[in-house]
Amino acid sequence: MTVSMWKNLHRIFVFIRFDIKDKNNSQVIDIIINAINSNIRNDEMCKMIYCLMPKWKGQLIVEEAELQEMIPDKQIKEFFIRALELMKTHILAQEYDIAYDIADMLHVLPEIVIDNNKGLKQYWKNFVKPFQKKWKCKIFNEWKNFFTRVIF
Repeated sequence: MTVSMWKNLHRIFVFIRFDIKDKNNSQVIDIIINAINSNIRNDEMCKMIYCLMPKWKGQLIVEEAELQEMIPDKQIKEFFIRALELMKTHILAQEYDIAYDIADMLHVLPEIVIDNNKGLKQYWKNFVKPFQKKWKCKIFNEWKNFFTRVIF
């Protein structure tokens, strides 16, 4: 995944939050999952999303030959995918409040990844933990030790 892709993920979650009831959000989530699993490049992801969300055209960073790869920790990729799957489930069930909160929780994580995972502990404390408490949801507990570990 490139820096541009991570920046785009941040923007996409902001857009999804803004219009959480958009009928195409679940398809956008599928595209993101595919991108995170490294099945498509950033420019391909953007083109696919623009087909669904033409109003987003020009809002995403499309760089076909970007070389600045950022290899996220396997734990972050798994967390992202689990959160995306959960968000999609709630969108399809028209449970928009919880889907909005998942998008809100996810929109910050790309910037932390770009910053070499600095702030993971604060991310857990400020976003994941409150989400879990509000929704009485323990689905992310398997990542708690990863996010809250002390890094020297």
